[in-house]
Amino acid sequence: MMKIYNNPLELGIRGCFAIYYNHPIHMTINKIAYLDYMTIYSKKFIGIESLHPEVPMHQMEFLLRFELLKNGLNQMIKKNFLNISYENYNLYYIRGENLFSFINLLDSDYHIQLLERSKRVIDTFGHLSEGELY
Repeated sequence: MMKIYNNPLELGIRGCFAIYYNHPIHMTINKIAYLDYMTIYSKKFIGIESLHPEVPMHQMEFLLRFELLKNGLNQMIKKNFLNISYENYNLYYIRGENLFSFINLLDSDYHIQLLERSKRVIDTFGHLSEGELY
């Protein structure tokens, strides 16, 4: 049975949106995870209805998502939607050659809402460091 929310593919796609809008700034997996969480639960952070339903203890899902997010981002790298960069002993994710085309192919209601929320979250919080986001 496939999980509907927060499976590696969905997390990878949402990570692509964060990286797309935060260009040219490259991001660590931690920063992507923080911005993704803010996008999904946007009502708390930017006042727009959240994409996913509020569930008790949804803060715990944040702690569990890193391995799934890493797997999803690796899937996006294989398709050349993302690339990685190593700097100062850190791994950063950056736009890949096919990211623009991929983002523009996603036109479902969910992805249109994701696009809107991702852009607002990045515009509001994308400049912050990981420590500030934490």
